[in-house]
Amino acid sequence: MRIEARLAGLALAVILVGISGCTGDVPPDRPTVGTLGAVDCPADVADAVVGAVDCAWLTVPESRARPDSPLIQVLVTTVRAPSGAPDREPMLVTGSASRPNYAGIAPLAQRVRRDVIIVDTRGTGHSTPSLSCPEVKATAPQIWVTPDSADDRLRAAIASCHARLTSEGIGVASYDLVEAAADLETLRVALDVEMWNVTGYGAGTRLAFELLRQAPDHIRTLTADSPDVPGTDPRLLAGTASQEAVQAVLAACSRHPRCRARYPEPEALLDKAMTSLRSEPLRLSVDLQGDRVPILLEPGLLARALRQMLSDGGSSGPLFTAGSIPSVLAAVVTRRKGDLGSMFAQFLRYEDPLCLGYRTPCLPAMTVALGAELSMLCRDIAPFSVEPRTRLRPGFDDAYEDSPWWWVCDSWPVGPADPTVAAPPVSNVPTLVALGRFPPYSPEPAIRRALAGLTAASYVTDPERPHNVLPRPCAAGVRNRWVDMPMPFSDSPCPKETPISWT
Repeated sequence: MRIEARLAGLALAVILVGISGCTGDVPPDRPTVGTLGAVDCPADVADAVVGAVDCAWLTVPESRARPDSPLIQVLVTTVRAPSGAPDREPMLVTGSASRPNYAGIAPLAQRVRRDVIIVDTRGTGHSTPSLSCPEVKATAPQIWVTPDSADDRLRAAIASCHARLTSEGIGVASYDLVEAAADLETLRVALDVEMWNVTGYGAGTRLAFELLRQAPDHIRTLTADSPDVPGTDPRLLAGTASQEAVQAVLAACSRHPRCRARYPEPEALLDKAMTSLRSEPLRLSVDLQGDRVPILLEPGLLARALRQMLSDGGSSGPLFTAGSIPSVLAAVVTRRKGDLGSMFAQFLRYEDPLCLGYRTPCLPAMTVALGAELSMLCRDIAPFSVEPRTRLRPGFDDAYEDSPWWWVCDSWPVGPADPTVAAPPVSNVPTLVALGRFPPYSPEPAIRRALAGLTAASYVTDPERPHNVLPRPCAAGVRNRWVDMPMPFSDSPCPKETPISWT
């Protein structure tokens, strides 16, 4: 049944008042579990989507293990297939702890000619209640000015957020992968969809794999772009993946005549920049929202900035591309404070101090509900992290061996989930895994090992983009054809290497 027909049959009443907390009297007209209520799409959704779009609230229990659980609401957005498209299994895009990038996801409906369902994962985006932590974001200006006090400020802010949400009656431990995936299965039943094509990007793929574990019989295909997979700890991959990706970019520069002419010995730039900053950190004046703020550029902050440059594929401007890495390192080596101040004004605009170089995605359009992110980390990932930390190169050791993400769960007590949530996936569902050439989060060998149990998996590697590669023409074309006819293939159909635009 086409989704628009299903939504047309919903009650026409619009839920005007979202749930701001999980306690208090239940309104007499409050929906029951598993119901969908049509609603006008929020302005940011309607403005971002070109074409027909519908929105609805899905009502679910906060905790399915508690019979007396309060109800919460999850926003469901459906972008319609173009006119004349056949009635086929829709696409479901799984989210993470961030607000969905509606403008980036919506064109998928045109590309695959299917309805695309976008869900604001429980606790995030427009879903209610929200597990955002403004207490943490408020620490950002002080942390950039006085990095030595960063840990103490962050610990206090995270604990304060946890205490506030708990005092509001929110069971923060229920905002985990198991419950979020169960929300999606509840949605499938409510929409009367027998089979759908599940797609995840970056951190959102972990939820896709949990849905695969819970309800494999209703997944026609699974697409995972730059995946974050069960059985791996993104904190352990962060440093090694980032330093290997930067070194691979510099090696590509060395093979390119124009880049090598502009940056002689490019492969030595990284060590030179880190040695320079370790010997004498740079004090920069950065324009943050109209205020001149002094920051200390030391090796760890540079390593995080380099990783951020490889994280969004240029959607935030030309600085955020692999081709800009040699120019940033050269500016550090020659200690060009003016140029570096302008660059770091762009890096630090993300405000959240746990964002830059740590989280994916880290984009202004995809605001993260930190509480939801911490609940998933501290229940579904951290308790099952058993691999030892690896020794990192200078700069990356400062950024990632002592990252705040190693201790955040001390300030966010939620208890571990069932260990099955961390088990590597095992399935014969047709799966397409898309990876980048310079992956700062998802190294291909680690991903292939973790996904070895997916017997019908095929891989496509983009020859230029580091992360989230499906917007790119070759990988997107492969995906579009494969979704219609999900046949396995043995090698990436994309070229091995394409020229990079070096700045």
